Amino acid sequence: MSRRAKREEGMLQNKTMIIIAILAVLVIAMAGAIIALRGRNKNVSKINEQVEVGKMQTESTENTESASSAIGNKLNESQKDNGESSNASNSANASTNENASNSSKISANENTSDLTNTKNTTNSGNTSSTSTENTGNSSSTSNKNSTANSNAQNSSNSSNLSATTNSENTSNKDEQTSKQQEKSKESKEDEKEPSFIKPVEGEVIKDFSKDNLVFSNTLQEWVTHLAVDIKADARDVVKCAADGTVTAIKNDPRYGLTVIVEHQAGFKTVYSNLLTAEFVIEGESVKQGQTLGTVGTSATFEIADESHLHFEMLKDSEYVNPGLYINF
Repeated sequence: MSRRAKREEGMLQNKTMIIIAILAVLVIAMAGAIIALRGRNKNVSKINEQVEVGKMQTESTENTESASSAIGNKLNESQKDNGESSNASNSANASTNENASNSSKISANENTSDLTNTKNTTNSGNTSSTSTENTGNSSSTSNKNSTANSNAQNSSNSSNLSATTNSENTSNKDEQTSKQQEKSKESKEDEKEPSFIKPVEGEVIKDFSKDNLVFSNTLQEWVTHLAVDIKADARDVVKCAADGTVTAIKNDPRYGLTVIVEHQAGFKTVYSNLLTAEFVIEGESVKQGQTLGTVGTSATFEIADESHLHFEMLKDSEYVNPGLYINF
Protein backbone atom coordinates (compact mmCIF):
# COMPACT_ATOMS: atom_id res chain seq x y z
CA MET A 1 0.00 0.00 0.00
CA SER A 2 1.06 3.52 -0.55
CA ARG A 3 1.69 6.05 2.13
CA ARG A 4 -1.36 8.01 1.10
CA ALA A 5 -3.63 5.08 1.69
CA LYS A 6 -2.12 4.48 5.07
CA ARG A 7 -2.66 8.10 6.02
CA GLU A 8 -6.28 7.99 4.92
CA GLU A 9 -6.83 4.78 6.89
CA GLY A 10 -5.25 6.35 10.01
CA MET A 11 -7.39 9.46 9.65
CA LEU A 12 -10.52 7.29 9.37
CA GLN A 13 -9.54 5.42 12.50
CA ASN A 14 -8.96 8.68 14.37
CA LYS A 15 -12.33 10.04 13.22
CA THR A 16 -13.99 6.83 14.27
CA MET A 17 -12.40 7.03 17.73
CA ILE A 18 -13.43 10.66 18.09
CA ILE A 19 -17.02 9.87 17.09
CA ILE A 20 -17.12 6.97 19.54
CA ALA A 21 -15.74 9.21 22.33
CA ILE A 22 -18.29 11.94 21.52
CA LEU A 23 -21.10 9.37 21.58
CA ALA A 24 -19.87 8.01 24.88
CA VAL A 25 -19.74 11.49 26.34
CA LEU A 26 -23.28 12.18 25.09
CA VAL A 27 -24.54 8.90 26.59
CA ILE A 28 -22.96 9.70 29.94
CA ALA A 29 -24.37 13.23 29.88
CA MET A 30 -27.85 11.94 29.04
CA ALA A 31 -27.64 9.38 31.84
CA GLY A 32 -26.57 12.04 34.31
CA ALA A 33 -29.37 14.31 33.18
CA ILE A 34 -31.91 11.53 33.56
CA ILE A 35 -30.65 10.75 37.10
CA ALA A 36 -30.74 14.43 38.01
CA LEU A 37 -34.28 14.79 36.68
CA ARG A 38 -35.43 11.77 38.71
CA GLY A 39 -33.86 13.16 41.91
CA ARG A 40 -35.41 16.55 41.26
CA ASN A 41 -38.81 14.98 40.69
CA LYS A 42 -38.47 13.13 44.00
CA ASN A 43 -37.53 16.31 45.85
CA VAL A 44 -40.40 18.18 44.20
CA SER A 45 -42.85 15.43 45.21
CA LYS A 46 -41.56 15.55 48.82
CA ILE A 47 -41.90 19.32 48.88
CA ASN A 48 -45.43 19.05 47.49
CA GLU A 49 -46.31 16.50 50.17
CA GLN A 50 -44.94 18.77 52.92
CA VAL A 51 -46.89 21.70 51.47
CA GLU A 52 -50.08 19.66 51.44
CA VAL A 53 -49.50 18.54 55.05
CA GLY A 54 -48.91 22.15 56.09
CA LYS A 55 -52.11 23.19 54.34
CA MET A 56 -54.07 20.46 56.09
CA GLN A 57 -52.66 21.50 59.49
CA THR A 58 -53.47 25.13 58.78
CA GLU A 59 -57.01 24.22 57.76
CA SER A 60 -57.50 22.11 60.90
CA THR A 61 -56.16 24.95 63.06
CA GLU A 62 -58.46 27.43 61.38
CA ASN A 63 -61.40 25.08 61.84
CA THR A 64 -60.54 24.65 65.49
CA GLU A 65 -60.23 28.38 66.04
CA SER A 66 -63.52 29.03 64.26
CA ALA A 67 -65.22 26.32 66.29
CA SER A 68 -63.83 27.66 69.54
CA SER A 69 -64.83 31.23 68.62
CA ALA A 70 -68.33 30.04 67.77
CA ILE A 71 -68.60 28.22 71.08
CA GLY A 72 -67.36 31.30 72.91
CA ASN A 73 -69.92 33.50 71.15
CA LYS A 74 -72.69 31.08 72.04
CA LEU A 75 -71.59 31.05 75.67
CA ASN A 76 -71.48 34.84 75.78
CA GLU A 77 -74.94 35.04 74.24
CA SER A 78 -76.32 32.52 76.71
CA GLN A 79 -74.75 34.43 79.61
CA LYS A 80 -76.26 37.66 78.31
CA ASP A 81 -79.66 36.00 78.01
CA ASN A 82 -79.39 34.63 81.53
CA GLY A 83 -78.35 38.02 82.86
CA GLU A 84 -81.27 39.72 81.11
CA SER A 85 -83.73 37.11 82.35
CA SER A 86 -82.38 37.37 85.88
CA ASN A 87 -82.59 41.17 85.73
CA ALA A 88 -86.15 40.94 84.44
CA SER A 89 -87.12 38.48 87.14
CA ASN A 90 -85.45 40.65 89.78
CA SER A 91 -87.24 43.75 88.57
CA ALA A 92 -90.54 41.86 88.47
CA ASN A 93 -90.01 40.56 91.97
CA ALA A 94 -89.06 44.00 93.18
CA SER A 95 -92.18 45.56 91.68
CA THR A 96 -94.31 42.77 93.10
CA ASN A 97 -92.80 43.25 96.52
CA GLU A 98 -93.30 46.97 96.32
CA ASN A 99 -96.96 46.53 95.35
CA ALA A 100 -97.48 44.01 98.08
CA SER A 101 -95.87 46.27 100.66
CA ASN A 102 -97.91 49.25 99.50
CA SER A 103 -101.15 47.31 99.60
CA SER A 104 -100.28 45.96 103.04
CA LYS A 105 -99.51 49.48 104.22
CA ILE A 106 -102.81 50.80 102.85
CA SER A 107 -104.83 47.98 104.41
CA ALA A 108 -102.96 48.42 107.66
CA ASN A 109 -103.71 52.16 107.70
CA GLU A 110 -107.40 51.54 107.00
CA ASN A 111 -107.72 48.94 109.68
CA THR A 112 -105.88 51.14 112.16
CA SER A 113 -108.65 53.74 112.30
CA ASP A 114 -111.41 51.17 112.86
CA LEU A 115 -109.76 48.68 115.20
CA THR A 116 -107.61 50.73 117.51
CA ASN A 117 -108.96 49.30 120.76
CA THR A 118 -109.00 45.80 119.45
CA LYS A 119 -105.47 46.17 118.23
CA ASN A 120 -104.38 47.54 121.56
CA THR A 121 -105.86 44.56 123.33
CA THR A 122 -104.45 42.24 120.76
CA ASN A 123 -101.13 43.98 120.89
CA SER A 124 -101.04 43.64 124.65
CA GLY A 125 -101.85 39.95 124.31
CA ASN A 126 -99.35 39.59 121.53
CA THR A 127 -96.81 41.46 123.59
CA SER A 128 -97.30 39.15 126.50
CA SER A 129 -97.21 36.08 124.28
CA THR A 130 -94.19 37.46 122.48
CA SER A 131 -92.45 38.12 125.74
CA THR A 132 -93.42 34.66 126.87
CA GLU A 133 -92.07 33.18 123.64
CA ASN A 134 -88.93 35.25 123.89
CA THR A 135 -88.54 34.16 127.49
CA GLY A 136 -89.03 30.57 126.47
CA ASN A 137 -86.64 30.93 123.57
CA SER A 138 -84.10 32.68 125.75
CA SER A 139 -84.48 30.05 128.42
CA SER A 140 -84.13 27.24 125.88
CA THR A 141 -81.16 29.01 124.34
CA SER A 142 -79.62 29.50 127.75
CA ASN A 143 -80.33 25.87 128.55
CA LYS A 144 -78.63 24.80 125.35
CA ASN A 145 -75.71 27.09 126.01
CA SER A 146 -75.44 25.89 129.58
CA THR A 147 -75.62 22.27 128.36
CA ALA A 148 -72.90 22.91 125.79
CA ASN A 149 -70.81 24.72 128.38
CA SER A 150 -71.32 21.91 130.88
CA ASN A 151 -70.35 19.35 128.24
CA ALA A 152 -67.24 21.34 127.36
CA GLN A 153 -66.42 21.74 131.02
CA ASN A 154 -67.00 18.03 131.59
CA SER A 155 -64.76 17.10 128.66
CA SER A 156 -62.06 19.52 129.79
CA ASN A 157 -62.41 18.30 133.35
CA SER A 158 -62.17 14.68 132.21
CA SER A 159 -59.10 15.43 130.11
CA ASN A 160 -57.57 17.34 132.99
CA LEU A 161 -58.41 14.50 135.35
CA SER A 162 -56.87 11.92 132.97
CA ALA A 163 -53.76 14.03 132.54
CA THR A 164 -53.55 14.54 136.29
CA THR A 165 -54.08 10.82 136.87
CA ASN A 166 -51.36 9.92 134.35
CA SER A 167 -48.94 12.38 135.90
CA GLU A 168 -49.79 11.10 139.37
CA ASN A 169 -49.31 7.50 138.23
CA THR A 170 -45.96 8.40 136.66
CA SER A 171 -44.86 10.26 139.76
CA ASN A 172 -46.04 7.37 141.92
CA LYS A 173 -44.04 4.90 139.79
CA ASP A 174 -40.98 7.11 140.02
CA GLU A 175 -41.43 7.40 143.76
CA GLN A 176 -41.85 3.66 144.10
CA THR A 177 -38.74 3.04 142.00
CA SER A 178 -36.70 5.53 144.01
CA LYS A 179 -38.02 4.04 147.23
CA GLN A 180 -37.08 0.55 146.10
CA GLN A 181 -33.62 1.75 145.16
CA GLU A 182 -33.26 3.49 148.49
CA LYS A 183 -34.47 0.38 150.29
CA SER A 184 -31.99 -1.79 148.40
CA LYS A 185 -29.21 0.65 149.22
CA GLU A 186 -30.28 0.77 152.87
CA SER A 187 -30.48 -3.02 153.01
CA LYS A 188 -26.96 -3.26 151.56
CA GLU A 189 -25.72 -0.65 153.98
CA ASP A 190 -27.42 -2.43 156.86
CA GLU A 191 -25.70 -5.68 155.87
CA LYS A 192 -22.46 -6.24 157.65
CA GLU A 193 -19.37 -6.53 155.56
CA PRO A 194 -18.20 -10.15 155.57
CA SER A 195 -14.82 -11.09 156.93
CA PHE A 196 -12.50 -12.55 154.30
CA ILE A 197 -9.69 -15.13 154.59
CA LYS A 198 -6.83 -15.98 152.24
CA PRO A 199 -8.11 -18.12 149.35
CA VAL A 200 -4.71 -19.88 149.18
CA GLU A 201 -1.57 -19.87 151.29
CA GLY A 202 1.36 -18.05 149.70
CA GLU A 203 3.02 -14.70 149.20
CA VAL A 204 1.79 -11.98 146.86
CA ILE A 205 3.99 -11.84 143.77
CA LYS A 206 2.06 -9.05 142.01
CA ASP A 207 0.02 -6.39 143.84
CA PHE A 208 -3.24 -4.68 142.92
CA SER A 209 -2.50 -1.70 140.64
CA LYS A 210 -5.48 0.23 139.33
CA ASP A 211 -3.92 3.67 138.85
CA ASN A 212 -0.30 2.71 138.14
CA LEU A 213 1.00 0.50 135.33
CA VAL A 214 2.98 -2.67 135.95
CA PHE A 215 5.09 -4.59 133.45
CA SER A 216 3.61 -7.84 132.09
CA ASN A 217 6.19 -10.55 131.38
CA THR A 218 3.74 -12.34 129.11
CA LEU A 219 2.49 -9.36 127.10
CA GLN A 220 5.83 -7.51 127.30
CA GLU A 221 4.09 -4.20 127.95
CA TRP A 222 2.91 -1.96 130.78
CA VAL A 223 -0.67 -2.67 131.93
CA THR A 224 -2.97 -2.21 134.92
CA HIS A 225 -3.46 -5.12 137.31
CA LEU A 226 -6.89 -5.30 139.01
CA ALA A 227 -6.08 -8.29 141.21
CA VAL A 228 -3.45 -9.75 143.46
CA ASP A 229 -1.43 -12.73 142.26
CA ILE A 230 -0.77 -15.17 145.16
CA LYS A 231 2.10 -17.61 144.67
CA ALA A 232 0.97 -21.24 144.89
CA ASP A 233 1.98 -24.58 143.50
CA ALA A 234 -0.06 -26.30 140.82
CA ARG A 235 -2.95 -28.34 142.22
CA ASP A 236 -2.97 -26.40 145.51
CA VAL A 237 -6.51 -26.16 146.90
CA VAL A 238 -8.32 -22.82 146.43
CA LYS A 239 -10.77 -21.98 149.23
CA CYS A 240 -13.75 -19.60 149.31
CA ALA A 241 -12.79 -16.34 151.04
CA ALA A 242 -16.25 -15.82 152.65
CA ASP A 243 -19.80 -17.19 152.72
CA GLY A 244 -21.68 -16.61 149.47
CA THR A 245 -23.22 -18.04 146.29
CA VAL A 246 -21.44 -19.28 143.18
CA THR A 247 -22.79 -17.09 140.34
CA ALA A 248 -20.54 -18.19 137.45
CA ILE A 249 -18.00 -20.81 136.39
CA LYS A 250 -16.40 -19.91 133.04
CA ASN A 251 -13.29 -19.98 130.88
CA ASP A 252 -12.10 -16.39 130.67
CA PRO A 253 -10.08 -15.70 127.47
CA ARG A 254 -7.50 -13.74 129.47
CA TYR A 255 -7.33 -15.35 132.90
CA GLY A 256 -8.43 -18.93 132.20
CA LEU A 257 -10.77 -21.07 134.26
CA THR A 258 -12.64 -18.76 136.68
CA VAL A 259 -15.10 -19.11 139.57
CA ILE A 260 -17.13 -16.07 140.73
CA VAL A 261 -18.75 -15.94 144.18
CA GLU A 262 -21.21 -13.25 145.29
CA HIS A 263 -21.27 -12.20 148.97
CA GLN A 264 -23.44 -9.90 151.05
CA ALA A 265 -23.02 -6.12 151.21
CA GLY A 266 -22.30 -5.94 147.43
CA PHE A 267 -19.03 -7.89 147.45
CA LYS A 268 -17.81 -10.36 144.81
CA THR A 269 -14.65 -12.48 144.73
CA VAL A 270 -13.11 -13.86 141.53
CA TYR A 271 -10.78 -16.89 141.48
CA SER A 272 -8.86 -17.31 138.17
CA ASN A 273 -6.00 -19.31 136.63
CA LEU A 274 -7.53 -22.53 137.98
CA LEU A 275 -6.81 -26.06 136.90
CA THR A 276 -10.16 -27.53 137.97
CA ALA A 277 -13.48 -26.26 139.32
CA GLU A 278 -15.33 -29.52 139.76
CA PHE A 279 -16.03 -29.05 143.48
CA VAL A 280 -18.90 -26.55 143.06
CA ILE A 281 -21.68 -25.70 140.57
CA GLU A 282 -23.38 -22.46 139.59
CA GLY A 283 -26.07 -21.38 142.07
CA GLU A 284 -24.58 -23.35 144.94
CA SER A 285 -24.31 -21.71 148.34
CA VAL A 286 -20.78 -21.99 149.70
CA LYS A 287 -19.22 -21.43 153.08
CA GLN A 288 -16.00 -19.70 154.04
CA GLY A 289 -13.08 -22.08 153.61
CA GLN A 290 -14.99 -24.44 151.25
CA THR A 291 -12.95 -25.82 148.34
CA LEU A 292 -13.70 -24.18 144.98
CA GLY A 293 -10.94 -25.65 142.79
CA THR A 294 -7.19 -26.07 142.37
CA VAL A 295 -4.44 -23.77 141.10
CA GLY A 296 -3.37 -24.21 137.47
CA THR A 297 -1.77 -22.37 134.55
CA SER A 298 -4.79 -21.53 132.39
CA ALA A 299 -4.33 -17.71 132.35
CA THR A 300 -2.99 -16.88 128.88
CA PHE A 301 -2.25 -13.26 129.89
CA GLU A 302 -0.01 -14.46 132.76
CA ILE A 303 1.43 -17.69 131.36
CA ALA A 304 5.04 -16.41 131.74
CA ASP A 305 4.60 -15.77 135.48
CA GLU A 306 5.14 -18.26 138.32
CA SER A 307 2.35 -20.65 139.27
CA HIS A 308 -0.20 -18.53 141.18
CA LEU A 309 -3.87 -17.74 141.90
CA HIS A 310 -5.23 -14.62 140.20
CA PHE A 311 -7.59 -13.21 142.87
CA GLU A 312 -9.96 -10.24 142.26
CA MET A 313 -12.45 -8.47 144.56
CA LEU A 314 -15.33 -6.12 143.65
CA LYS A 315 -17.52 -3.86 145.80
CA ASP A 316 -20.75 -2.65 144.16
CA SER A 317 -19.36 -3.71 140.75
CA GLU A 318 -16.14 -1.73 141.17
CA TYR A 319 -12.71 -3.30 141.52
CA VAL A 320 -11.16 -2.86 144.97
CA ASN A 321 -7.81 -3.84 146.45
CA PRO A 322 -8.16 -7.22 148.21
CA GLY A 323 -5.31 -6.17 150.52
CA LEU A 324 -7.73 -3.73 152.19
CA TYR A 325 -9.89 -6.63 153.43
CA ILE A 326 -7.42 -9.54 153.73
CA ASN A 327 -4.13 -9.58 155.59
CA PHE A 328 -1.76 -11.29 153.18
